[in-house]
Amino acid sequence: MTQLSPTTTNTETLKTTKSSAANSSTPATISTDVSPWIQPELEKSPDHTLELLRETKHMINSLQDREKRLKGDIEKLYQDGSLAALVDEENSQKYNGPGVSVMLVPGKSKKQWSPEVQSEIDKLQRQILKLEYEAERKHMYTETKGQDYWRVNLTKDQ
Repeated sequence: MTQLSPTTTNTETLKTTKSSAANSSTPATISTDVSPWIQPELEKSPDHTLELLRETKHMINSLQDREKRLKGDIEKLYQDGSLAALVDEENSQKYNGPGVSVMLVPGKSKKQWSPEVQSEIDKLQRQILKLEYEAERKHMYTETKGQDYWRVNLTKDQ
């Protein structure tokens, strides 16, 4: 059997295999080269990348609109009782379908303060704003910069 070194190429392996095919008692050798295949990097076009980003943003917006419409449909189905057969055994506000579950989440509570309390809150908020203004004027603060990020906006032209 022919021994292959780690630097043996596929061509050398192919030649060895062809020659050993003529002698059926000699098994074909297998390359011992275990280095991973590295895909060549293609140069990326800025126009192509921006076009893909635009298409992706359109798809995301379209899917968000679709999700909103479907949630409206779920609300109608819930109100007319069509979801009753899909109710979860452990949570009566959860409905299970094939590969998806939906849950009715109660709306958040918001406190409505009495006029006296609201007046006091407004007064304190004005004091806070005045204190922040004075501190900023005297440069009594430090600024920290957050991480940069990309914002994607669609333009009207397409």
